Amino acid sequence: MCQPYRSGSVGATPGLLVSLGLDHRVADVALRERFQPHSDDIQRLYELERPGLDEIVLVATCNRIEVYAVGQDLDPE
Repeated sequence: MCQPYRSGSVGATPGLLVSLGLDHRVADVALRERFQPHSDDIQRLYELERPGLDEIVLVATCNRIEVYAVGQDLDPE
């Protein structure tokens, strides 16, 4: 599920916040395990060139995996 949200503060250029995620309510254990990142995956995620993307955060626990991204030219479609 993609949830766009326009953000911005005084003196800052507004960006688009996008969140993607799976949790125990929408995905069974087998599916969540397929998307569970390993330490090598996390390192690659943060090292990728991401045109138009200013920030990225990965949250992973035993019950959920979420990625939050902020950028100027993100297309939520």
